Amino acid sequence: MSNEWQNRDYAVDADRTYHERYFRENNLSAPGSWLAGPDEFVLRQARSLAKNSYVVDVGCGPGRHAIPIALYLKSLGGRVLCIDYLPIALERLSEAAEAAGVVDQIETQAIDVATTSLLAGSYDMCLAWSVWEATVPCADIAAKLVELQEAAKSGGGLNVIMFNTEMRRFDASSGVELDASSKLGNFNARDLLSLLRRLYEGWSAIRIETRDDEEFVADGNRTDRWTAKQVLFSARKP
Repeated sequence: MSNEWQNRDYAVDADRTYHERYFRENNLSAPGSWLAGPDEFVLRQARSLAKNSYVVDVGCGPGRHAIPIALYLKSLGGRVLCIDYLPIALERLSEAAEAAGVVDQIETQAIDVATTSLLAGSYDMCLAWSVWEATVPCADIAAKLVELQEAAKSGGGLNVIMFNTEMRRFDASSGVELDASSKLGNFNARDLLSLLRRLYEGWSAIRIETRDDEEFVADGNRTDRWTAKQVLFSARKP
């Protein structure tokens, strides 16, 4: 086995362990949870969707964005395909869909989004929100973005993306910086923006935002403080 895949196995295991514990032990809708509500950047794009729209949420988690999008599409006859490699995430999503009354608008698939391709030309909106940076090396990100492009319908299909870049990890108590190498796709923000502009040349309605983010994550007996520069991006396929 190559070092690259040994590193990916480690990254996937770390990502899986954190999210499984978080989804099981926390009230995901409670104030203060990073899953408590959708990001307005996503909702702005979703509000442009028309009747019978088909959306794919890549790395959907427990439905932070999928449920609000499904609610919006309910009267329009639309559907949301929700993909995640964690069964607990899809279990929580199904519970949320039932509570919100959008079971008929939600489809789920338990697959690894890092190694599985989407159906080309199938979706009116392809959402990939903080998905690949944890488990896909920087060298492979361009290929995943091309797959996302190919999955969007021609003539206006949307790609909506958020990456955490320049991620750093600190001991929250002491302030000592810790190893953050478990995040394989830890881009420099400027390099990622350059890649996005190159790959999406010729697409329309391009929107780019950047913002600083901070999260506190329990890790055994220690709490880690993670910082990142978030890159938010959307564009329409010609």
